[in-house]
Amino acid sequence: MVRRALIYEYFKGRKIGNCDILYQIANERDSRIIKFAIKDAMIPINSARFGMRQLAVVDIKRIDLMTAAEINQLIQKIGASVRQPVVNDDVIEKKTFLDIIGIPSENLVICTVDGVSMEGIIEPGDMLLVDTAEEPVNNKIVVVNIDGNLLVKRFLKQGDEILLLSDNPVFEPIKVRDGDSFEIYGVVKRIMRSI
Repeated sequence: MVRRALIYEYFKGRKIGNCDILYQIANERDSRIIKFAIKDAMIPINSARFGMRQLAVVDIKRIDLMTAAEINQLIQKIGASVRQPVVNDDVIEKKTFLDIIGIPSENLVICTVDGVSMEGIIEPGDMLLVDTAEEPVNNKIVVVNIDGNLLVKRFLKQGDEILLLSDNPVFEPIKVRDGDSFEIYGVVKRIMRSI
């Protein structure tokens, strides 16, 4: 909500009502929320400013700042078989989202993306589960921060040269140059898609 308020303020030029109360509550819950919200708000702002159609991150959920209830709401599982038995909810083995993913909460970020540069494997609106602690290797899909924009690309390192590749052949490879502001944000571990 803080990130949305900051984005609204940027594009509308004014604060939304009760914004100060929102910031105060966020700060009381975890002092990192506002710092992360400012950083995360710049991603869609920069994408809109520069009119990018690269596959860019448009939303980030930081698992380590969420309550257990918020985490468990992210995932629901139900059998697709024709004959699913009706069972007592008390005997169902409960698994948390983090149990299923296998990434520690402090390293897990969930990103929603937009753009067509990775079309074929990642579509606009997909949610990516990103491990911010894993070191990338060639051909892994990564989220990178290049000049203030979080993009999703395939990683390729040849000697000292780093290339960021798109699965969509319309997009040229991006070569990371010495003057570029560049950071590997994390490695994509899973892709979630609504159907």
